[in-house]
Amino acid sequence: MKRILIWNDYPLGPVGGPSGYLYNLKSYIQENNIKNIDFLNNEEFIKKIEVKKEKSFEAIRKIIREFKKQLFKTKKLEKRINKFYKLYEGDYSFVNNYDIIHFHDVRSFYRAKNILKDFKGITLLSSHCPKTPAQEEIEDNIKMDYKTFPKKLRERLEKIDQDSFRSADYLVFPCKEAQEPYEEDSNLKEILEKKYRNNKILYVPTGIPIKHIEKDKEFFSNKGIDVKDKFIVSYIGRHNKVKGYDFLKELGIKVLEKYNDVVFVIGGEISGEILPIEDKNWVEFGWTKEGYNIIKNSDIFVLPNEKTYFDLILLEVLSMGTPVLLSETGGNKYFKKYDESGLFYFEKYNLNQALEKFDMAYKLWKNKKLSLEGEKNYKIFEKDFTVNTFGENYAKLYDKIK
Repeated sequence: MKRILIWNDYPLGPVGGPSGYLYNLKSYIQENNIKNIDFLNNEEFIKKIEVKKEKSFEAIRKIIREFKKQLFKTKKLEKRINKFYKLYEGDYSFVNNYDIIHFHDVRSFYRAKNILKDFKGITLLSSHCPKTPAQEEIEDNIKMDYKTFPKKLRERLEKIDQDSFRSADYLVFPCKEAQEPYEEDSNLKEILEKKYRNNKILYVPTGIPIKHIEKDKEFFSNKGIDVKDKFIVSYIGRHNKVKGYDFLKELGIKVLEKYNDVVFVIGGEISGEILPIEDKNWVEFGWTKEGYNIIKNSDIFVLPNEKTYFDLILLEVLSMGTPVLLSETGGNKYFKKYDESGLFYFEKYNLNQALEKFDMAYKLWKNKKLSLEGEKNYKIFEKDFTVNTFGENYAKLYDKIK
């Protein structure tokens, strides 16, 4: 039996990204007593990482503060990149006890390149970013504009992406459609196409634990939100362009002009970059722990991504049995294969089409038939996207590797 090492030098928890993905996987592996898949981290290691992590975040905060004061220097950026992409040091000879090492972020794969020089087994790489890792590093972590970022440093990060995707023996994605954000980069697209031709890309759809949330007719009214006889539209997520919050605003303005019985309830930290609509029927919760309650008690969820990988929020909405109005992009498109679903697709950026699909859902709601569409979504989730299905498929993944 092949021995597999999951390379995670960060704590796992029920959050987004690789930490949450591997948290669910580890739960399945432990519950099913699978002995041939190990995780790199342990409790002692996690404590060390958490200390380093806080120091790292403070370093980022310091850089951002200096940037705001117009004192941001390229050398400081270079120093930060050198620190965060420093190659691993120490004795990692234990990796030779494994047949396969699976990395779940480009940075870790790059940092391990000296370790892998003498590794005789197979390497796998998954990237969980909704954009290229270089873009995520610059735009989301360093908080700078990608195009105006110092060219040499940007090209350095791009080369790390390219070298990592090229060097890994296999790339793993949840579905082929999830590759779309990476294919916008011509160099990565070329690498992906070559890997695909050589059967070096594997696919494993993600799964999540089901959340047992009950409907609560008083949930919104208890928070002072008038939803009586209202069509409740929800959105949970970052207030940025990639997540489609700007498009959601465009849609919201048109909808609120047309209907007086529609209310938007929005979760996620409010950003100064894109301000909310000022309207009594546009309600912002801000950052909230009650996202699942918002979804469960709304009539439809909007997922307007500009770009997306394989958005876990979509799986969460399916598990709630809630209909979805969603953009036809990235991993969202994977779900078009289901003939029976409560998924109302619109072409990315196509406001007229989004309004048409919204009207379609609204009419179903008026006729008390929209909830039937939500039930179709729950059936899709129950069949293909539970943690058990995910875990089973993930464990079988390694059998495909020659």
